[in-house]
Amino acid sequence: MDSNNQIFRKIKIIKLPQKVFVFSFFLIISTILWFFNALNKDYSTVLNFPVTFVNMPENKVNTNELPSKLEIKINSDGFNILSHKFSSNFIPIKIDYNTLRLKQIKPQDSSNLFFLTNNNISQNIESQFNKNFKLLKIKPDSIFFNFTYITEKKVAVKLSSDINYKHQFMPKNKSIFRPDSITIKGAATILDSINYIETEKLKINKLSKNYHKKLSLVQRENIFYSQNYVDINIEVEEYTEYKITIPIKIINLPKNKKVKIFPSKIDVTYFVGFSSYDKISEKNFTAIIDYNLLKYSPKNKLKPQVTTNSDAVKSFTAVPLYVDFIIE
Repeated sequence: MDSNNQIFRKIKIIKLPQKVFVFSFFLIISTILWFFNALNKDYSTVLNFPVTFVNMPENKVNTNELPSKLEIKINSDGFNILSHKFSSNFIPIKIDYNTLRLKQIKPQDSSNLFFLTNNNISQNIESQFNKNFKLLKIKPDSIFFNFTYITEKKVAVKLSSDINYKHQFMPKNKSIFRPDSITIKGAATILDSINYIETEKLKINKLSKNYHKKLSLVQRENIFYSQNYVDINIEVEEYTEYKITIPIKIINLPKNKKVKIFPSKIDVTYFVGFSSYDKISEKNFTAIIDYNLLKYSPKNKLKPQVTTNSDAVKSFTAVPLYVDFIIE
C-alpha cells in the first residue's frame, strides 16, 4: 500500500505543472481579449504635436515667440491613441500662413500685432490629422504674431578666442578673417543694438604652426545672416629677443631753457619674429620727455614715454624706468 501511495503522489507532482500551464494559458488569452476589447472603446487624451509655420511673409519678421508644440486633446479609440503614444516622433503639424485669417489688434492704430484663434487653428490642421481623431481642444488657444518690416545692416565679425602659444612662438600677423564683416537682416529694433557678430569660441593650446579653420558664427534669434561661418587664418613664427639703445628726446622745451637728463639714453629690449628682425632699428622706437610735465615731478625724476611705430614688434621693455633731470 505504501508503495502505491508513493506512486500516486509522484503522478500528482508530475501533473501539477500541466495544470499551471493550462491555467496560465487561458489567463493570458483572457487578458489579451480584455485588452483588445478595451482598445476598441473611445477615449479622450492629450497628445503633444510639434508644429512648424510655413510660407511666412518674406519682407516681414515675427518678433513674438511662436509655440514649437501644440497640446491637442483628441477623442479616438484606444488603438489609434496607443499607436501615437508609442511613436517616438510625430510628424510636425504645418500651419500655413497663406491660409490664416489673422485678426488685428487695434487696427485703428495701424498695429502690427495679430492673433490666430483656436477655431482658425483647428481648421488649418484638421486635414493633417488622422481621420479617426476628433479634435476637442487645442492649447494654446491663441497664437500671437508681431510683424515688423525686415531691414539690413553690415556688421564686423569679432573673434572669440582663448589662444596661447608654445614657448618661443608668436603670431606673425593679425588674425585674418574672410570675410571680416557680414550683412544681417531682421527687425530694426533688434539690429540697432547689434554692432558685431561673434564667432564660436576658438580654444588652442601651445600653438606653434600656421592655423586655418572655418568658424561658425554665434546665431541670434530672429536674425538672418548673409553667411553662417568665416575662414580664419593665423600665421605663427618663432621670435627672438633684441636690445638697442636709443636717445631720450625732450619736447615742448622753451628756447631759454636747458634740461640735462641722466642717463640721456635708454635701453629697449624687444621681441620680434625671425622674418622681421633685420627690419627693426633705432628709427622704430622713440623715447620722449615732455617739458610741461617736469614741474609736476618734485623729486626730479620722470618716466620717459617709449613707443614703437612697427607692428612687427610684439612687446618691449625699457630700462631704466625713470631718469633724473636738471633744469638750467
